[in-house]
Amino acid sequence: MSDVQIEACCMLCNEWSHFYVNADGLERWRKGEFIQIALPELSEDIRELLISRTCGKCFDYIHEDLEDE
Repeated sequence: MSDVQIEACCMLCNEWSHFYVNADGLERWRKGEFIQIALPELSEDIRELLISRTCGKCFDYIHEDLEDE
């Protein structure tokens, strides 16, 4: 399969991201495979955006307090 374009918006800052993913990997993830296995070529930030609709900057910001513990 080929790549497909994905558009995702962070639910906190409303910043849009546009990127391409492998269509086969996307389908495997949608069927329940772990995203890091199905789409290993994606960065951690992009994977998090797909999972939680939170961009990397916002994710880091809301989890700052946990890192201090």
